[in-house]
Amino acid sequence: MRWPLPWPKSWRKEAPPEAEEPEEERPKTLREQVLLFARDLAVAFLIVAIVMGLLFAYARVWPPMVVVESNSMQHSDAESFVGVIDTGDLVLVQAVGTAGDVVPYIEGRATGHATYGDYGDVIVFAKPGAALTSTPIIHRAMAYVVRNATGGADVLGLARLPEAAWSALATNNSTGNFAQGILEFTLRDVGYRGLDLTFRPADELTRAEVTEGFLTKGDHNNNPDGHGAVAVNRILGKARGELPWFGLLKLTLFPGGSGCCPRGWGSTGPDGAPKNSWDALLVSLVLIIVGPFAADFGWAFYKEHRQAKARRTAGPLARLFPRRLKRWERALAGTLGALFVAGPLLLFGYLTTWYLGGFALVAVAFGVSLLLGAITGGAHPRAPTAEDEAKVTGEGQTESAGPEGGGPGPP
Repeated sequence: MRWPLPWPKSWRKEAPPEAEEPEEERPKTLREQVLLFARDLAVAFLIVAIVMGLLFAYARVWPPMVVVESNSMQHSDAESFVGVIDTGDLVLVQAVGTAGDVVPYIEGRATGHATYGDYGDVIVFAKPGAALTSTPIIHRAMAYVVRNATGGADVLGLARLPEAAWSALATNNSTGNFAQGILEFTLRDVGYRGLDLTFRPADELTRAEVTEGFLTKGDHNNNPDGHGAVAVNRILGKARGELPWFGLLKLTLFPGGSGCCPRGWGSTGPDGAPKNSWDALLVSLVLIIVGPFAADFGWAFYKEHRQAKARRTAGPLARLFPRRLKRWERALAGTLGALFVAGPLLLFGYLTTWYLGGFALVAVAFGVSLLLGAITGGAHPRAPTAEDEAKVTGEGQTESAGPEGGGPGPP
């Protein structure tokens, strides 16, 4: 029973406020549900359109990505690597306008320009003699060759290599470091296997019925391509960037006629993909599906935990600095920390012995702790306790103890 008079205060007991019942959400009509679904669908399509538009603006070719269907560019028989073109990779393709847009292997070896684990650019092209709409080939451009009036070919990029790295056979049957009027040339220590490869540029130009073009080779293949020189107008683009493994989804649903993966998911071997690519794809799919839920749950748990209980700074700082440091104490801690970090490192640099390593690491760790303490000023402020919250609540009740809750009551 509530005491009717405003005094004495100790007899007056405030009735607890009635809990407000949450309003029930009105069920959405079919029209509202359709509109919400249409809105979400439009946003999804808009995001996809923006991403594809940005890809097309960069690549200037459509489609901007191709799926690698064979192992001809791999750097291992049974293992895939990020940064190397492997079976099942999605590769971004950028348009090529002129021969100068492509850096072949021999020029890349001379200048240090490398892509996908070796020198030079990788190009995507239609095989000479085949239709432009046929399945494209993705191989490394090895050299740019031009027909010479003598019946041979000019490979001017060879002149930029060290003489020990190559040799050539001229049309007059002379052997040496000739870059013009040659029938064939040999490159030494090529690729991840360190092969010696012989190219016949004059024959390749004749086979493709062109006067200039690129000689190509797959990194995993033992020999250069023998399909003829690739003219610029047959190049669909050059490879730029990759999305590893995800092309295996397409190859699983629609296996290539002569490529991966005729046995479906998990195909390995010469007509499949490396096992670690399948494993990485499976883990990626699980993370994509489970990741958003785990992140949302983790954030909610962290937020609730942080709001429920504030903690002191953990670790060595709370033990080294149990209270806030004064200005001179912070300066002293910073000075000592710098000495403990710089001194052992300098000493260890001059006297590199194994037994000094442990002492140096301990001293550096202690110095870093001192520096962090000097920067932060010691431990964080004490978290509010239940007594602090009760004091705040009591003050609030004292201020609002009048008859109508608008001010203090009579004395």
